Amino acid sequence: IRLVITGSGTVTIGSTSYSTSGAHTVSTNTAAGATVTMTVAPGTGQYVDVLSVNKTVDISSPSPAPSRRGGVGSGNVTLTKTTGKGYAHESNTYTFTMPSSDYSGVNIVVTFAARTSVSTTGEGAVTIDDIANQTYTGLAVTPEVTVKHGTDELTAGDDYTVEYANNTNAGNATATVSFIGKYDAGASTLSKEFVIDKAPLTVTAKPKTITYGDAPANDGVEYAGFVNSENESVLTGTVDYAYNYTQFGNVGCYTITPSGLTSSNYNITFTAGTLTVNKAPLTITADNKSVTYGEAAPEYTVSYSGFVNSETASVLGGFLNTACTYAQNDNVGTYDITPSGFSAQNYTITYVGGTLTVSLASLTLADNADNNNAINDVISHYGSKADVTLSGRTLTANNWNTLCLPFDLSSAQIASIFGNGTQVKTLSSYSSNTTKVTVSFADAATIEAGKPYIIKPTNTVENPVFADVTIDNKMNDVTVGGATFKGTYGPVVLTANDKRRLFLANNTLWYPTAELTVRTCRAYFELTNEVPETAGAPSIVIDYGEATSLTPTPSPKGEGSGYWFTLDGRKLDKKPTQKGMYVKNGRKVVVK
Repeated sequence: IRLVITGSGTVTIGSTSYSTSGAHTVSTNTAAGATVTMTVAPGTGQYVDVLSVNKTVDISSPSPAPSRRGGVGSGNVTLTKTTGKGYAHESNTYTFTMPSSDYSGVNIVVTFAARTSVSTTGEGAVTIDDIANQTYTGLAVTPEVTVKHGTDELTAGDDYTVEYANNTNAGNATATVSFIGKYDAGASTLSKEFVIDKAPLTVTAKPKTITYGDAPANDGVEYAGFVNSENESVLTGTVDYAYNYTQFGNVGCYTITPSGLTSSNYNITFTAGTLTVNKAPLTITADNKSVTYGEAAPEYTVSYSGFVNSETASVLGGFLNTACTYAQNDNVGTYDITPSGFSAQNYTITYVGGTLTVSLASLTLADNADNNNAINDVISHYGSKADVTLSGRTLTANNWNTLCLPFDLSSAQIASIFGNGTQVKTLSSYSSNTTKVTVSFADAATIEAGKPYIIKPTNTVENPVFADVTIDNKMNDVTVGGATFKGTYGPVVLTANDKRRLFLANNTLWYPTAELTVRTCRAYFELTNEVPETAGAPSIVIDYGEATSLTPTPSPKGEGSGYWFTLDGRKLDKKPTQKGMYVKNGRKVVVK
């Protein structure tokens, strides 16, 4: 390392200090790649005017002589400051790395020079040019300053540093210059005030749309001009709104004017928004009407929905018209009722049509009442057409139920009401001997009015409804052999221990061990002879015509032992908890 010092100061490399002007040879830790530490300390009233460290190829006639000779080489060596502020009049420590063996070493030149004394006051003083007004940014504002000594312009960082005060919020701020390096003002500093203006902020009422009859309203405001990600939380006060519209004013456009906010850092401009009052929706709906086939057209009326401020149809212009194509004796069905004719200044009118329904008679077949008169009334007065409901009747899925209806049902109707895959069967044969009776059934695709069937629905159906059916009051009992399968349109009472009358319950044929009632739209079996007994036990075989083999059904007497039944023959899973009369072991029992 070759070190050349000019002027008054000390250079320390490694642990060796050099303060004599002239050239020095430094041999401390000079191997290629080694890290060298160097401290440069100006003498009193001095500053570092020149500091350079260059790689050398060879050095020619140095004094003292280095290990290699030749001219000054090329290439700067990078200095890394490790301590000190870097000011030229102060001590600073640096490190650098010795170059590779391709170079002979480094050449260090340090020149110390006397600092220039300056004054911050009086004639010939150092001055700061006026600083232009700044604008609030939400951050510290640090404008550049121009410092002059006479006509010479000083260099920031080399000749002076700047510190700022009160330079974040709007108002008066100060820039203070301290002198470093070449210039020495002692302990004096030089200050200059400058102004930070408020930033412009526009507060605009958002456009708002309301409906006729609404109170004035707003959707708040929009802000334009916030800096540094600030928002309305930095403002003081709350937003107030003024309107030139009052509730129930006519449809049109009005203004929303905001106010009420202040700020120390923003110059706020309030801008009005638009309040649009649209027509209120008014729905005029034709009231639904209904008549029974053959009646005259009713008086058509409408209902209003949407009037405000207790207004009525009196505020509407025009006249109400209602149109419907129905005339007396027109067919069963529905007919459109179409209203029209009104106009309004403050309402948008929507017309909604109504429906005139021309209906068939409704026939309800009560589960435990005689329905013959009701059936005959539909035939006599309503052209035998009706919508029928079996009230109080439940047909249980995947169980055989008896059924007799006063109207026909197609296979599609059966599937629609009782579920796809529903089985319908009718009595096909009956045989008996001294030991048993056998009752057989065959498939039926449809149901014929008045004819009894057994039906096994795939869905449990409660209170089934049959739409637009043709009523027939005839009874079409089925007799085969010595048995008649009989339907009911009213309750039929079966006498206790009558072994010539059988009823179906829980997929089993029973004779009544106690008096019971077969209810409406069901069926029972009436035999020519009593059910035979084998060893004192009646035996009944049911053939449903299914693939599964069937075994003789135990007699009601045996099956009933220990079991509970309702009076209509339904077997219960356990002793009933609901009060009433039941059958157990062939006797009527009252549960309290």
